Amino acid sequence: MDIGNCVKSNEWEIIEHPAKKSILYPKIGRAPHPYLTFEIKMKRVSAFYTYILVVPCLLLSFITLVIFWLPPESPAKMILGDVF
Repeated sequence: MDIGNCVKSNEWEIIEHPAKKSILYPKIGRAPHPYLTFEIKMKRVSAFYTYILVVPCLLLSFITLVIFWLPPESPAKMILGDVF
């Protein structure tokens, strides 16, 4: 199977893509029917989840801690508090 025209994904990687030809023999007096079976084995790329999910969560947690370290009357605390 040719995957040259497929669009590359940031989330998935194609590992194997074999095709198998089989022939189905129906009842007597009828012609056999060839058919193809395609199997695609894909692997999920973990870097996608690291950049899209984990890094923003860590940054938000860090900014939340920074807000508590600032003095209560600080203008920076008001600006950071309005973002959330």
